[in-house]
Amino acid sequence: TKVNGIWMVNNKYAAREELIVSLFDVLTRVTTLCPVPRAAHDYVVRSLLDKNTKVEVYSNSNTDPEQVYYIGNPSADGSGTYMLREIDGKPDTRPYITYIPGVKGYLTPYYQTDEEIWRSRVIFKYTPEQIKSLSLEYPADESKSFVLNRAGKDSFTLSPLNPKYAISEAS
Repeated sequence: TKVNGIWMVNNKYAAREELIVSLFDVLTRVTTLCPVPRAAHDYVVRSLLDKNTKVEVYSNSNTDPEQVYYIGNPSADGSGTYMLREIDGKPDTRPYITYIPGVKGYLTPYYQTDEEIWRSRVIFKYTPEQIKSLSLEYPADESKSFVLNRAGKDSFTLSPLNPKYAISEAS
């Protein structure tokens, strides 16, 4: 869900931007290759209903999804993905093999549902220009602890956290 311009995972965490971009790319480029062959129809439907990822695509502030579909396993040759659309709240009568033109492989990994995978890895969101000083402290060996201070646009000073470890210049 997008909240105040930020994509959120389960309304708890900021989402990884690169995964959002990747998912939107898949959502806009995925297309059908062909209907599932009749001989495999029942098996594919059973497997889709047994194990799937349900995708609901909403636009703006609509409370009803614009599209709903179920993503299943890779096709028999591994070059496509079984999908089943929902139309008017009911599964379509025929599943399809879907793919992205120019991409060989199945699409299921793009629809990952693990919250920890989607959660942003950003700890501090600063640009280098916003950082005035940075200190790193090693409690077990304070001789390795240091402070990095911005001296100018492209220059920094580096000094020990504890002045007793400063290197003095020889005269």
